[in-house]
Amino acid sequence: MNLIDQLTEVLGQGAVLTAGAQIQGFVEDWRGRYRGPAACVVLPSSTPLVAAVFRLFVAHGVTILPKYCNTRL
Repeated sequence: MNLIDQLTEVLGQGAVLTAGAQIQGFVEDWRGRYRGPAACVVLPSSTPLVAAVFRLFVAHGVTILPKYCNTRL
């Protein structure tokens, strides 16, 4: 099972975004000056789920880039 499948299993289908249109607003800063690549965006809904995501990322050797300034409510 790949990482995105594992994230989906832990977080649920709606909490793992993979489509370009879905993640576009998360991979670019609010000014449109900086853009970075991302295979997915995860939206954990609790502290234990954030910890589970971090454990999976560490196990897979994935760089973690938390983004808090463009939080969508």
